Amino acid sequence: MSEHEKSSRPKLQLHHGPVEIERKFLVANDDWRQSAVRSVSIRDGLIATYQGRKVRVRISGDIATVAIKGPRTGISRPEFEYEIPIADAERMISTICGDDTLEKERFFIEHAGATWHVDVYGGILKGVVIAEIELKHETQELILPSWVGDEVTGFPQTVENILSPSAMGISYSNSGRAIPVPRGPLIATVAIPPAIRTLTLRPS
Repeated sequence: MSEHEKSSRPKLQLHHGPVEIERKFLVANDDWRQSAVRSVSIRDGLIATYQGRKVRVRISGDIATVAIKGPRTGISRPEFEYEIPIADAERMISTICGDDTLEKERFFIEHAGATWHVDVYGGILKGVVIAEIELKHETQELILPSWVGDEVTGFPQTVENILSPSAMGISYSNSGRAIPVPRGPLIATVAIPPAIRTLTLRPS
């Protein structure tokens, strides 16, 4: 490869890292919609997962990234996220991720000086809603909005951490008024719109 070819190759830019400090919550009601300032459509494709480690590709609006995440300790985990060409991300999703792809609309909500993300899922998980917030440090004081429900940070079987509906063996039922999401030995209830379904997730 010539020096010109080497210099013309796209260089990975660190988009996020090296540590992710994040808390996740269920959403109790739709009051958050009144405070949403903007939103972006996101597609996440799972490339690999093993013992708490994960590699995923994401297309968020007109930005594509690939992220490498390590095992979680408390509310923190190593994360290295790099911006990549959208064409590469599209090809990864179509050729590598396949059915292990989730779609969601991410809404941005300002509350008490902090920016919350509320993810409203589409596709196979249509109706699931999860709120999350990234912190500067683990002991950062956090004022919870009134629409935030139970915390699910660190539970490996929450929807946000699964990112692999085909591997989880999702099945549907027309009964019930919520989506049960396994949280280890517990069950978390996710509020969803009127088209109610029950998901049974088989742990991996």
